[in-house]
Amino acid sequence: MYKKIMMNINNKESIVLKIVKRLVLLLIMAVFMNAGFTQIITKSDLYGVWAYSAKNEEAELLNLTALKPSNEGLDILIAKDDKDSFKVRQNFTWDFNEETQMFSQVAHKITYFVNGKEESSENPKESSTSKIELLKLGEEVIGIKFIVEGEDDQTFLKVDMESLQEKIGNLE
Repeated sequence: MYKKIMMNINNKESIVLKIVKRLVLLLIMAVFMNAGFTQIITKSDLYGVWAYSAKNEEAELLNLTALKPSNEGLDILIAKDDKDSFKVRQNFTWDFNEETQMFSQVAHKITYFVNGKEESSENPKESSTSKIELLKLGEEVIGIKFIVEGEDDQTFLKVDMESLQEKIGNLE
């Protein structure tokens, strides 16, 4: 079953990248429509699927992060260059302290794939923390920014799951 899911991910990466590109366009539009980062965040604001995408002349990167109300999380990172594709799947638990506005997570299992084949798996128990800001368009949350001291900030855009499921379902 897991291999079938990964094969489906391989076939559907371009659809996900298209959705992420549309989300980036929405983010750009939001900037010009006086959207901004909110200061007061509740834990429930973080529930859902978030996407980050980057591309240059050498490679493409897509990172999908799911944050569930049960405090479980899943990261799927996909990177491709001219020759190879790399995937990392990370299961984690997370929490958000509303008072300090700090997000924390503990990775429990990380699995690495190279060109569609599982290479290794580990159970690291690695933890990390970051400050969180939400990007809102009116009252709607459209993005999340993870701020880690000494590192580049990463902004993920909210993924509309109904739209994503519909587009993926149309491929099958």
